[in-house]
Amino acid sequence: MASGSTAVNFAEVIYDYQPLVSDRFFGDTVIRYQSAFVVRERNDHALKNASSIPSSELWKCNVYGR
Repeated sequence: MASGSTAVNFAEVIYDYQPLVSDRFFGDTVIRYQSAFVVRERNDHALKNASSIPSSELWKCNVYGR
């Protein structure tokens, strides 16, 4: 949880693992990792496109699918 004048970055990665040889012993395996940390030394909390990446190339992370 962020305090009044800070921000928190949150990341989640989900990976459907498919073994190279056989899934007989472990079956379907989903690897999932979550992490959150407080952003330090940042005065401006606005989201910006500082690198001027064209909108067609931005990764907006707004789609989740399996």
